[in-house]
Amino acid sequence: MQKQHKLVTLLIILCLCFIFTGCKNNIQSRQNEWTCTCGIVNTGNFCGICGSAKSIWTCSCGTVNTTKFCTNCGKQKEDQQEQRQQVQQDNQVVAVEDATGTLNSFENAKVGDYVKFGNYPQTGEGKKQPIEWQVLAKENNKMLVISRYALDAKRFDDDSNNWKNSEIRSWLNGDFYNNAFNEKEKKCIKSSNLSDVGTIDNVFLLSTKEAKKYFVNKEIRKCKVTDYAKKNSDWLDDNGYSWWWLRSLELNYDNVVCLVGRTGNVSSSDVSFEIFVRPALWINI
Repeated sequence: MQKQHKLVTLLIILCLCFIFTGCKNNIQSRQNEWTCTCGIVNTGNFCGICGSAKSIWTCSCGTVNTTKFCTNCGKQKEDQQEQRQQVQQDNQVVAVEDATGTLNSFENAKVGDYVKFGNYPQTGEGKKQPIEWQVLAKENNKMLVISRYALDAKRFDDDSNNWKNSEIRSWLNGDFYNNAFNEKEKKCIKSSNLSDVGTIDNVFLLSTKEAKKYFVNKEIRKCKVTDYAKKNSDWLDDNGYSWWWLRSLELNYDNVVCLVGRTGNVSSSDVSFEIFVRPALWINI
């Protein structure tokens, strides 16, 4: 009877070992694998906290997952807390960080987020730095952005408020466009049909209607400028807020055009003054 009891106990132990070993191997196999959206399966990238797939990984197809938290245990990855990066793919330059520092791709950026795209002189010494853009709208695989800061100061024109023939339009689509964007970035920019002024442009200024639509009150219309832009104009208040050009003309005068004032109100100015510039453009996503 005692031998039978020992035999039963031994069989139970062996069964438990078999089950435990099988489960362990199955868990390890599951933990070491993740599948990208392209269908490629990779191994070895699992969370050191809970054993699930890491919350950041790069597939061989170029897809990048930059979620800061483990999807299973919810804990923040230590190596994500200070991470900043720029991701380049074949058809777009992605850059990316919203107002809270969260990393996103252009595709995942939301209205109000800031993305980095292109480079332009921004320091007092004229050193080029990535341009920060605020996302104003997203539709039909494209998004409308405007520079977060005024990037330069230019006169609208010598004596005319006609956008089509203006100096500022020529500068935005010529010197600025070629200086700020490389060939890969230019391919991402969608030409825009500006029906109110009868032009098709890569880079433009907002109209009065757009400024009021996308910036619904004067406080959020207020804009600061880069150190580089400050060297070219002094149209700033004591808090560093600037005037910035719009493309809409002032109907009563040939030499006056609309702008956003330092208080955020829409106003107007003589076209020959050197006012700050916030370029806008549509980006394919």
